Amino acid sequence: MIEVREFNNRLVDDWLEVWGDQAARFPEFLAPVTRQVLELQVLGNPLFDPAGLLIAYDGAAPLGMIHAAFGPNPAGTDLSRLVGILYPPVIRSDRPLDRGEVARTLVEAAEAYLRACGTRRWYAGGYANASPFYTGLYGWTNPVGICDADTETIDVFRRLGYRSCGVSRRFRRVCAPYRPSVTPKMQEMYRLVDIRPSIRLSESSWWEANIYRNFDTEEWNVYFQDALNDDPIAGVLLRQMTPTFTDRGEMEQKETRFIQDDEMEKILLCPFKDQDRLYIDVLRNTGMRPSEALALMWEHIDFKDKVIHVRRSFEFRSNVPQIKTTKTDKERDI
Repeated sequence: MIEVREFNNRLVDDWLEVWGDQAARFPEFLAPVTRQVLELQVLGNPLFDPAGLLIAYDGAAPLGMIHAAFGPNPAGTDLSRLVGILYPPVIRSDRPLDRGEVARTLVEAAEAYLRACGTRRWYAGGYANASPFYTGLYGWTNPVGICDADTETIDVFRRLGYRSCGVSRRFRRVCAPYRPSVTPKMQEMYRLVDIRPSIRLSESSWWEANIYRNFDTEEWNVYFQDALNDDPIAGVLLRQMTPTFTDRGEMEQKETRFIQDDEMEKILLCPFKDQDRLYIDVLRNTGMRPSEALALMWEHIDFKDKVIHVRRSFEFRSNVPQIKTTKTDKERDI
C-alpha cells in the first residue's frame, strides 16, 4: 500500500535517496544533489512550504517524491497562490510497485494540497520564470516544463487529463574544445563595437531574486565605439547554473596525486619558452597555485630577503581576465 507523507526534516535522507537513484539513471535531466544543495535550492528558500513536498512510501521504504509550489503575482513582487506548479514526480526504479501508480498517487496528493490552498490552476513542470525551486537541478536550467525524454512522466500527466500548453527549447554545448568561427562580416563588426562584461548586482524583480539568489550572473553588452551616448545596442545575460555554494564535505573525495621527480625531469626536458620555463620553476619550487603565480607582479618579489608576497590570483571568467583574492582569501609570504 502506498502512503504519502508531508516532508519534515527527518525525511531529508529519504528525499536524497529517491533523487539520487533517478539522477544516476537519468543524468540528462536530473543533476546530482547533495544535502547542502538541497538546503540552498529548496529547504532554505523563503518560499518553501513543507506541506507541499510529498514523499511516497511502501512501509519504511521511500518510493518517490513530488513538490507542489506557487508562482508569482503579475508584477513579480509577491507569491500568488492562484497559480500552482507541480514539479515532475521523481520515482525510484528499483521498487516492486508500479512506477506509474506511484506517480499518479503523488500527483493526486499534490493536487489536493493546491486545491486546499485555493489554487485555481496549475502547471505540470512549471513555466518560464515562475518556478521558485530546483533551478539548475531539473533539466539543468530553470524548470519550464517536462523534458521530452521523460516520457513516463508525460504519460502520467496525460492520463490525468493534462494537456500541453507550450514548448520550450533547451540547447547544450560542450565549451571546453569550442573555437568560434570568425567570418569577414564578424571581423568588420568587431572593429565597430566594444563588448563589455559587467556583474549584474541585482535581479529585475523580487521574484527573480528569490529564484537566482545562489547563482552568479553576468551581463554582456555591445556598444558602438563612436556612439554619442553609452546605450548598449545588444546584450546577453549569462547565468552559472551551478549553485555558488556547495558542500565540500559531501563531495566525492578524490585521491591527490603529486608529480614525481622522474616525471618532473621529463617535463623540464621539453622545449619551453623562457617565460614558460620560469613559470614552471616558480610552481615547482614554491608550491604556489597556478592562479597565484600568474598574478605575480615585480612589486610582490623581495629579492633582498628572498621572499615572494602572495597577495592575489588571476583567472579567466567567461573568457575575461580577472584579478581576485587568493582561493582562501588570505595573503601569505613564501
